[in-house]
Amino acid sequence: MTGAPVTTNTIAIAAGWDHALALTSDGTVISWGTQSNTPPGLTNVTAISAGKGHSMALCGDGTVVAWGDMPMAKRMCRHSD
Repeated sequence: MTGAPVTTNTIAIAAGWDHALALTSDGTVISWGTQSNTPPGLTNVTAISAGKGHSMALCGDGTVVAWGDMPMAKRMCRHSD
């Protein structure tokens, strides 16, 4: 996995099998590693989670966004391939 990006306003982190996420104080998600394809337009995030090959974000409006390799999660929430 490549090195983590430098941020000064990180409020939460999550790690998966070969990727990681950082949540910044302005609600932005930064990702790096193999599953670093954060969906475009993902904003107002309040919480993050990372699994073996997938990631999830809870937005301020209660929406859950999932991306990566997770067939079951795609049935339960808005997702991005």
